[in-house]
Amino acid sequence: GLEGSMKGVELTANIPLRMLTDSLDGFGIAASATILDAELEDGTAIPGQSDNTYSITAYYEMNGFEVRVAATDRSEFLTYQRGGSNKIEAATRDAVTQVDAQISYDFAQSGIEYLEGLRIALQGVNLTDEKEETRDSNGFVTLRREFGPSYMLNFNYSFY
Repeated sequence: GLEGSMKGVELTANIPLRMLTDSLDGFGIAASATILDAELEDGTAIPGQSDNTYSITAYYEMNGFEVRVAATDRSEFLTYQRGGSNKIEAATRDAVTQVDAQISYDFAQSGIEYLEGLRIALQGVNLTDEKEETRDSNGFVTLRREFGPSYMLNFNYSFY
C-alpha cells in the first residue's frame, strides 16, 4: 500500500464564562480547530481526511439543567464510490456545516428521592437539514443524501 504523511495542528479551548463575571456562571463555550496537510506519497489526499474541521459549542449547565448548541464545519474530503463497470473510483464529498442541540435535566440533586436516578434529554441532530453530496472527478453530483433533522427523547434511569 501507499504511505503518506500528515502534519497539522489542533487547537481546543473550553471557556467557562464565569471567568469574565459571576453573572455568567454556568455558561460556557467549547471550541476546536483542526488544520491538516495530509497526503499519500503519490500526491493524492488521504481518504476521509478533511483539511479543515472547526467546531463550536455554546452551553449552559446549572443544578442538573443543561442546554447545548453545537456547530461543526468540515471541509471537503476524498472518498470512493462505485464507478463504471462496477469499479471503485475516487470522488469528493462536499464540505458540510451541521448544527445539533440538546436540552436535558438530571434529577440527581432535585430533592425528589424516587426521581434521583432519572435523566431526561431531548436531542436534535442536523437541525439545519444539511445534505451530503459526493462529486465525481468531472464535478458532477453522483450521490446526494438527505436525512433531514432527527430528534431523540431519552429517559435514563440509574438504580444505584
